[in-house]
Amino acid sequence: MSTSEERVCPYLGAMNGPDTYWPQPSPANRCYAFPAPTPITEDEQERLCLSGEFSRCPRLQAAQMAYGQRYPAPARPQTRIWPWQTRPMAVVVGGLITMGILLVCAWALVAYQTRGFRPASAFATSTPLPALTATAPVGTPVSSPTMPAPPTDTPTTIPTDTPVPSPTFTAVIIPTLPAETPTPWPTPTPFPTPVPRPTSTPRPTFTRPPTFTPRPTYTASPTRTVTPTRTPTVVQYAVQLIASATSAQVQAGQTATFNVTVRNMATVPDNVVLQLFPAVMSGWSVRLIVDGADKGAGPVTIALAASGTKTVSVTFTVPADAAVGSAGEAYLSATSQSSATAQASLSLTVSVKE
Repeated sequence: MSTSEERVCPYLGAMNGPDTYWPQPSPANRCYAFPAPTPITEDEQERLCLSGEFSRCPRLQAAQMAYGQRYPAPARPQTRIWPWQTRPMAVVVGGLITMGILLVCAWALVAYQTRGFRPASAFATSTPLPALTATAPVGTPVSSPTMPAPPTDTPTTIPTDTPVPSPTFTAVIIPTLPAETPTPWPTPTPFPTPVPRPTSTPRPTFTRPPTFTPRPTYTASPTRTVTPTRTPTVVQYAVQLIASATSAQVQAGQTATFNVTVRNMATVPDNVVLQLFPAVMSGWSVRLIVDGADKGAGPVTIALAASGTKTVSVTFTVPADAAVGSAGEAYLSATSQSSATAQASLSLTVSVKE
């Protein structure tokens, strides 16, 4: 992990999963310190989650108190989500790449039609050779030698051709052949019409009637019906937390109260353990009120009938010197004593307004 990623809270992740996060304050970031992802304000991300001061985060400290066995956080790869990975930037980059490919193809087509992809050296202009000037050689004149007279031709007598006798032709008489008389084809004889063979009628077969055998009478024995004495019942334990509101805004020095209904979803009575995990700044106070009694942060055990409900209250007391925009948060958990897997949790948030 790089130095910049060591300054990021290990429980910071994007809304679609804890394996990625936005490296700048963004509404898409979430806190995964508790089982349920929690939205974080951009001011908290800048001051705590992304500045290396996440160890001072009240939410992280509350999670350490509630789930101490999960801390410190195991090393896990985190992937930043850069702006160019978003869909609009991917479309722009893909368009630029496509335009570049089209320009290269157009240039190649023009070059092929004009030059035929010949190298530049093939188009070099040849340098003309210098014109040659005929120069008569200057020298001492030499006298031409005297040629001897040609010999006189002696006439020769050509022999006369001997005449060849002409060949004698002998007449040959070609005999005349008599004309052929065509012989007529014989008239075809038609085939005789086939006569169908008579069909024989089968002789009827004698069938002996079957011998009647009386069917024996069967008396069914009475069937014994087994009636179960008891039907086994499988109990499934479940707990539910219902709040009319999970967030509120108050002024400094005021108190915000949340009413939460605890419901036993099982078909048998059950005991439910309630506990409060506050994540607030110094000077804030968060209390759990059961049957009008202040139980602090708990734990408190309440008895619920089958499918029964009970309403409890969670109060936030904001100090008078609280800054505008600051916020406090608390997590209320409910666990069945009959089944450890039957759990429910609820996040309550209070912010300071002007």
